[in-house]
Amino acid sequence: MRKRYCWGIVTIAVLILIWGNSMLPGSISGTISSEASQGILSVIYKLIPNLPFDFDSFHSFIRRAAHFGEYALLGICFYQFVCTYRIKHPLIYTLMLCAGCACIDELIQAFTPNRLSKLSDVMLDSIGAYCSMGLCHRVKRRMNDASNGWQKNAGS
Repeated sequence: MRKRYCWGIVTIAVLILIWGNSMLPGSISGTISSEASQGILSVIYKLIPNLPFDFDSFHSFIRRAAHFGEYALLGICFYQFVCTYRIKHPLIYTLMLCAGCACIDELIQAFTPNRLSKLSDVMLDSIGAYCSMGLCHRVKRRMNDASNGWQKNAGS
C-alpha cells in the first residue's frame, strides 16, 4: 500500500511537470529549449570542434528527445503505480493511461498561446512511454524469474 502512494505521488508530480511545461507560452518554451540546445551543442563543440551542425535541426531533435524522455519517465512511474494493483496486463492499462495523458497534453497546447497541437507528438510521447514500460516489464520479469529460480534451488 505504501508503494502505491509513493508511485502515485511521483506519477502526479511528473504529470504536473509535463502539463506545466505545456502551459508555457511558445515564446518561453522556445527560449528554454533553445538555451538547452545551445548548452548541449557547446559541450559537443568542445569535444569535437569542427563538427558541422545545423542548429535548427539539432534544436528540433532536442525538442523531440524531450517529448520522448518526459513520457518515458511517465511510463515508468505509471507502470510501477499500476503494478501495485496486481493487474493481469499492466502494460495495456499503462499504455492507455500514458496515451490519454499525451492527448490531454496536446489539448492543453492547443489552447496555449503560440503553441501547436500535433498528433505526431502524441505518437512520439506514447512510444517513449511504451519503450520505458516495456523495459520495466522485462526487468521485473527477469527479477521474478531469478528469485523464483533461487527459491526452487534453495528448496531442493
